[in-house]
Amino acid sequence: SLSYRYCLPNKLFEYVQSGLPVVISDLPEMTALVERYQVGCTFQCGDAKSLAGALNRMLNDPAALERYRAAIRMASDDLRWEREQAKLLEVYGRLVGDA
Repeated sequence: SLSYRYCLPNKLFEYVQSGLPVVISDLPEMTALVERYQVGCTFQCGDAKSLAGALNRMLNDPAALERYRAAIRMASDDLRWEREQAKLLEVYGRLVGDA
């Protein structure tokens, strides 16, 4: 469904805040976030071989794994709730101001 295709699950943000590199389905919004922050890699949605390949690439490349971890440390500051909360409150303020 479209809601799954364009969602950003909380788990993705929880993994980043926990310092864990991610391997995610190549759905548009998740891919955009992972590519923007370089915090992991993607696999072809619904393809077990693609998932296995992505996991093997990540686990067998210590240098890439360390790059992901370094990127996560930087991304976790940008993707924390306190920043997102300010954006949400700004949107709400604009909506209420227009009412």
